[in-house]
Formats: sequence, C-alpha cells, structure tokens
Amino acid sequence: MRTKRRDDLIIVKEARIENTVTIGGTAVTATASEINVLDGAVAGATITVGDEAEHVVPVTIQLNDAKGAAIAARACILAYITSDANGDTFNTTAGMTVGTGTDGTALALVADKVALLISEADGDIDLTVEHDGTASAYLQLVMPNGKKVASGALTWAGG
Repeated sequence: MRTKRRDDLIIVKEARIENTVTIGGTAVTATASEINVLDGAVAGATITVGDEAEHVVPVTIQLNDAKGAAIAARACILAYITSDANGDTFNTTAGMTVGTGTDGTALALVADKVALLISEADGDIDLTVEHDGTASAYLQLVMPNGKKVASGALTWAGG
C-alpha cells in the first residue's frame, strides 16, 4: 500500500475512519452514503440569455454540480419569470409565452409564469420566451438547496 504523510494526515489509497471527523470545528455526522447522494446533484446553474429575434428571446440553461461542472443526468428544477432581478415580483406582462427549445422540457405549473424544468441527460435546457411588445423580465431558477440563480434581463424592443 502506497502512503504519503503530510503533517498529521496520512493519505492512503483507501482509509477507514473510526472516530469523528471534524471540519472547521463542526463534527461531520453524515455517513458516506449520505454524502455520496449529493455527488453529481444540481447545486447551481449557468443561464445564457440570447438576443431577441422576431419577438423571441432564447435562453440556455446548464445545470451544474457543486464543483461547477455540468451534471451528467436528467434533473428537475423550478423556474419562474419576474419583473425584477431579485426575483421578488412575478412578471405580470400580458402576452408573454414561455416555450421549450431543442433541449429539455418545460412543464407549466402557472401558465407563462412558473414551470418545472427538466433537463436532458447532460443537464442542459433551452427555452424560448416570446413577447410582441416592449418588455423586460428575468428568469429565476430555484435550486434543490433553496438558493436562487437569476438570469440577466430578457428584453424585447417591441414593434
């Protein structure tokens, strides 16, 4: 068995811990199985807002794990449209339509306001948001841990 010693930590190919592990003064009480449940789970997202073309703003979402890497599994997250970047006010603009692009699915919970988004196996979701007038809105994603990820402004020039 190859080992390396660094200060008072011994790193081996495989280790068994018999006593309590403490990180930053907090005892770790989770089992390895409980911690492994989070491996590859959705912890964040990257949202890319495209430019309006023919009244449609494309939105691409990449779901990421805690390391910031793209997840490699289908996943579901809650999404809603707001009129402010903080996500405090539902968008009430009439005539706004949210649709699914080529990747993933959007299941409407409240028409054109709240949806359950389901990614493809590589964690990506494409949406289209359509509006005929002048408007701006924000897409808010609610991560499984309760944190929010907000898009940049979706804008329509009207016409």
